[in-house]
Amino acid sequence: MADFKADQDHRITIAEATEFTRNYRNSETFVGKYCGFFGADAIKAILAQKDCVGFRYYYGLDGQSNQVLILVGVTADGTDLTAGELAEVSVPCPPHCNDSSPLMG
Repeated sequence: MADFKADQDHRITIAEATEFTRNYRNSETFVGKYCGFFGADAIKAILAQKDCVGFRYYYGLDGQSNQVLILVGVTADGTDLTAGELAEVSVPCPPHCNDSSPLMG
């Protein structure tokens, strides 16, 4: 299994992020949901778990076929902490969008 580290470098530039979000919006798989918001407390609860070095996201569909992301903590050996804190109920965009963000353009 891969080596998962808390200090893994995931940085990208705003230009890359803008390109990636534009590519998604222009793809055949775009279903109208641009993004979602997770509060800091949900993220902190996941990261505060014993042996958690980060989180993994899973794509899913809720009961109304809306696209969702499920967040789960991950250990250094790549094990999902499924018995612990999980998060999904994000605040969706639309309708709660930041229209002035370059990631929306």
